[in-house]
Amino acid sequence: MTESEARMLEKQVRAYSECSKNGYVLPEDPVWRSVALNMFGGTAKAMKLPYDQYGGGRLLYQQAGTESFDATRRLLEQHESEGVFAITDPGADTLAYDYWTRDHGPMLVTDPVAVHRALSVETVIARCPET
Repeated sequence: MTESEARMLEKQVRAYSECSKNGYVLPEDPVWRSVALNMFGGTAKAMKLPYDQYGGGRLLYQQAGTESFDATRRLLEQHESEGVFAITDPGADTLAYDYWTRDHGPMLVTDPVAVHRALSVETVIARCPET
């Protein structure tokens, strides 16, 4: 993540904390502050790559950010078909791919606007509604 992206995220976190009154503040320690900002912006950038390269699809909101849910499965399937990796334990492939067949409920996102917001450093931080 670039320095300007980090500064932008800091401003957005501060603004959202103030308008939502959630009390969140970024860590004061520079190392932990960087870790927090990278969790916000770095995760969005990292998940945008497979999303763009492996056909998009749904996103899954997780504790540490958003996951390119369908694209990650396609990435694994392609790498497996190309021999980049293999699941050699009989039956383990069913267990491995079960993750993509389970019901993830409302944490699975299909709305294109929400997908774009979640995968963009500029919009990954929530904003309060205009009043």
